[in-house]
Amino acid sequence: MMHRLALAVVVVSACAKSGPAPDVSVTPVTDRIVFSTGSGVSLDRSAETVGITSAIAAPAEQVYTALLAVYRDIKVPLTDANQVQRILGNQAFRIRRSLGGVPMQNYVDCGGQPGQPNAETFDLSLSLMSYVTAGTDGGSTLTTRLSGVGSDPNHGQGNQMRCSSTGELEARIATMVKLRLVK
Repeated sequence: MMHRLALAVVVVSACAKSGPAPDVSVTPVTDRIVFSTGSGVSLDRSAETVGITSAIAAPAEQVYTALLAVYRDIKVPLTDANQVQRILGNQAFRIRRSLGGVPMQNYVDCGGQPGQPNAETFDLSLSLMSYVTAGTDGGSTLTTRLSGVGSDPNHGQGNQMRCSSTGELEARIATMVKLRLVK
């Protein structure tokens, strides 16, 4: 029994080192509420960003190559690319209104009023990162995480609010990677 337990620990440890772990991070966020008088209040809190995963029936190297092309297609400038660890993305790109031809309100929720979501009018600073890990069956797992903040251009960068992902961009990236692999 003890030998089986030791073997299980060794197998789990070996699997854990087979690729980079998806970055699931807790980051400090400050939401600022500005009153009509110009004064305001800041709310400090933590925001958890969790990667969304998708199983892909292809080797990790092929998935990574397809992922590079997908990032070009959706016009996200790459600032982080590590082929050895199969990580790529951009941790701080600025965007407004749309990404890859799709309205930002489809990808992030920054609050707003009915009919006027903030994601459509705010200046956004986003972090979009993807990770490819090799599976034991010859397939791969693609994990993508999106997080960001938005600021009303009328009040400047000091008036930021956290934007949460809708999960749509992560799903779109996975679908586009899968489509590239069947070509």
